Amino acid sequence: MNKKLFLLDCTLRDGGYVNEWKFDNTMAVNIIEGLYQAGVDIIECGIMGKCSTPGKTTIFSSFTEIEPLLQNRKKDYLYAVMLNFTEKDNFVIPEYSEKTVDCIRVAFFKNEWENAIKYGVSLKDKGYKVFLQAMATYMYSESELLQLIDVINRIMPESFYFVDSFGTLYNDDVLKIAGLIDKNLHPEILLGFHAHNNIQMAFSNTISFFQMPTARKKVITDSSIFGMGRGAGNVTTELIMNYLNTRHNADYKIENVLELFDKYFRKIFEQYFWGYTLEYYLTAIKDINSAYGWYYQQKGVSNLKELNSILEKIPNEQKYTLVRKIADEALSAVKQGNHDG
Repeated sequence: MNKKLFLLDCTLRDGGYVNEWKFDNTMAVNIIEGLYQAGVDIIECGIMGKCSTPGKTTIFSSFTEIEPLLQNRKKDYLYAVMLNFTEKDNFVIPEYSEKTVDCIRVAFFKNEWENAIKYGVSLKDKGYKVFLQAMATYMYSESELLQLIDVINRIMPESFYFVDSFGTLYNDDVLKIAGLIDKNLHPEILLGFHAHNNIQMAFSNTISFFQMPTARKKVITDSSIFGMGRGAGNVTTELIMNYLNTRHNADYKIENVLELFDKYFRKIFEQYFWGYTLEYYLTAIKDINSAYGWYYQQKGVSNLKELNSILEKIPNEQKYTLVRKIADEALSAVKQGNHDG
């Protein structure tokens, strides 16, 4: 890949948090083809996980289930799948071949990074391009992040990502984190950024990432069609394409993305809303995983003042990922307090 700025579309994976990954094989193949025609550089086909209906979803319990999505694979295109490190033991990963995806994206939290990197090495040894995704990167101190980068440099993955998992970052935060990583990351490693839109900063933050002063040869950002994704969603593919077309002389075909939206995603959006809400704003400003916002909506919490009080009771050490027991305890405490009051 001779470009400097790359675009990875994660709609079939991150978008799946909205509609439970209900993209059947025919739809997924057509979306992949449309994104290829639009000029996207890398397509994330989905995520590894428990799948009860192979062929009807982009959550895969085995690599065999991904094969139908690669039936029209192109040699000038990269295909990826994400795997959460905590779930790695649930899957058997075959050696890389023309039947598998090209890239495996390993997502891990701070307390997992050492073992996650070792796992990444094993995937690299199998022939895959490995993308290492440091979830909630802002939670690393500067010294911790430098320690992580030092180890990353020794194993030379295809890409290292910093991730705004909870949608909490502003432009200066992005420039600070990106600058530190860029200064210390091996120049041949693709530096990536994944933005969320909880405080409506995803697009602006991504532009800041692209504009950081750097001599780095290659950088990459994730995006999704119409921002479809977990919580308030992601930076939108069509916006990033337009920015790259008008500011960096790229040649992405935005009309292909619009066609995909009309054909597939408009109906999904009408059925399952995604985007900025005050619920996800509250999780972001409290540095809490947006899954808590989703969980309390499922529990019928509709009063924002009440939700604010509940979120304040989530212990710092439990903010990383949704822990239902902790979430229920916080909910009960606030409900009991309201009743006593």
